Amino acid sequence: MAGFGAIDGLIEPTKVLPFDWSICGRLGSTTNEIAVFGQMQAFNVLIDCDVVEVYQGDPFRGEELHESDDTSEMDGIGLAICFFILMSSVANAEPFNLTPGERQWLIKFHRQHRSKVDPPAANMMFLKYSIEVEHEAASKLLSCDAKNISKMEMKGYNWNLALSTKGRASVEELATAWGHQKAHFNASKDGSCMNCGEYKKMVWANSRNMGCAKAGCNNSSALLCLYSPGGNWSTEQPYLKGISCSGCKGNVTCTQNQCDPEGTSKSKLGTIFWGIMAAIFYTFFE
Repeated sequence: MAGFGAIDGLIEPTKVLPFDWSICGRLGSTTNEIAVFGQMQAFNVLIDCDVVEVYQGDPFRGEELHESDDTSEMDGIGLAICFFILMSSVANAEPFNLTPGERQWLIKFHRQHRSKVDPPAANMMFLKYSIEVEHEAASKLLSCDAKNISKMEMKGYNWNLALSTKGRASVEELATAWGHQKAHFNASKDGSCMNCGEYKKMVWANSRNMGCAKAGCNNSSALLCLYSPGGNWSTEQPYLKGISCSGCKGNVTCTQNQCDPEGTSKSKLGTIFWGIMAAIFYTFFE
């Protein structure tokens, strides 16, 4: 399944120009205009269309989001065609209520990524699914237009948006692409990579609640997830590095390597002890 992802080795752009929406009427767009379109989507994920973040001065290339590492060349016309597919799908969204199974999958997916950050997190909060936050996400997902959604007021939230241009995609197909950015985050020295924004928001340590909404627009579909509280993920580290749960505040327990105020399984001191023992075992016996 091809999608919006980034490729190691691409040169980061020196500046981002104001996007010229007249590109919709011109196939002969300039490299800069197409590059800006890529940058506009840099922190969103466009699935099932062979578009990547396109950087100035680099060839147009696409990246597979599943196990395959194959890449393919993409010229300006191909990019423009994909762009027109996306634009033609923009319409008022038809909301779909998430099923209990979809909510369960989404929270499990996020908790797994939060529990397996590398290096470990000392202060990762145990994430809960909130119907209230889900309703807030649904109120924002009024169209499948990434441009309009990105302009909406998201005060107090971090948010991730995934779009598919090939019919009704499942929440698994839409959200999984965010997790693929972990490799880019781990490869960066300070977590400042441009192409791991969704992953950083998934593992933002201080977020305690999340909720998602999905919608369909003609032949496309969208998934919007909100995380509360949010933070300045673009410039700050998403979590404090250290032994799991060693930085938890207050009377909490450690559940799946996350600080859980409502947990009852283990004491904090016991968790730290076993965390240290696990680190020693891993160091000497791995």
